[in-house]
Amino acid sequence: MGVGMPPQLVDLITAQDLQDSWNWLVDYIDIRPTVPGISCYFDNKSWRDDPLLPEFEEEFPRMCLMLGQLYIGSQFGESRNLIEMVHGRAAQTVHLAAGNLDHDVEAVLLSVPRFRNHLSEHLSFWMRLAVEKKQRGAGYQPPQIEFSHSRPNIQPEDKGPDGLYIEVAPQYRLEIQSVKNSIGNPKALIASAGFRKNATPTRKKLLDDLWLLRHKHDGLLRLEVLLDQTLDILDVDTTKQLRLGLIAGSSCNAVVVANTQFANENLFAGYEHITPEIEQRVATFLGAINWRSLAAETHNCVKQILRRGGFL
Repeated sequence: MGVGMPPQLVDLITAQDLQDSWNWLVDYIDIRPTVPGISCYFDNKSWRDDPLLPEFEEEFPRMCLMLGQLYIGSQFGESRNLIEMVHGRAAQTVHLAAGNLDHDVEAVLLSVPRFRNHLSEHLSFWMRLAVEKKQRGAGYQPPQIEFSHSRPNIQPEDKGPDGLYIEVAPQYRLEIQSVKNSIGNPKALIASAGFRKNATPTRKKLLDDLWLLRHKHDGLLRLEVLLDQTLDILDVDTTKQLRLGLIAGSSCNAVVVANTQFANENLFAGYEHITPEIEQRVATFLGAINWRSLAAETHNCVKQILRRGGFL
């Protein structure tokens, strides 16, 4: 069988727009804390979306546009191109085949709560990469790709870990991410009372699920698949034994996206049950004054971009 006629491609966002959004995010954030708190390294980040700020009227729409363009990039862009951009290579235009959107993708975009859930996973993806870029310095542009990140799930309900970060230089390091978001108090989503008290897990809770992965191998096969895909971008060949060793020694990153008023390290009480090594326990809180509003405006930006391309 030969190669068929490729479909016409539609430009969703230009290389410059994607590059500008990435540069904006790296400039916007702070590096991860280097001193641990009581139970973990608590990385408390927040968007400047307070309506009382004098620059709010101008900056809030721009912020949502930047986040919307990043979402388009990680949803429809090519993984290797994204990771190369993060390493200082030139960004690439994000294309999509003309015609109808994939049904599963469109269903997420047409649902307010599902899009909000999905956006939180994409924000976690970009934030982890931006933190690493910021940590390594503005001029960081190595000859080889030194770290990578799995793509966000196609749908927010997809099972398994929500993200996987890996670096191969200066040393091998793996970080498993689980993401939850809430327009109210996120405490009940982070850990069950039984887990906080004596490590008795309940499924579909952030810390409980990380414990089940580490101690009962729940989701291990999906994690191996993610690891294979992520290592492929790094052009690294490994044995199954090495991959399982990386997973066994991995760090965890419990990511919560919610309103800033709930940001508190105490939300992550019980984290010590997952691993006794505090260096392997990271909690990232991505806070907004009004997470519902921020997600809604970003949703509008994403839909506008797709409609401009003839979709939705």
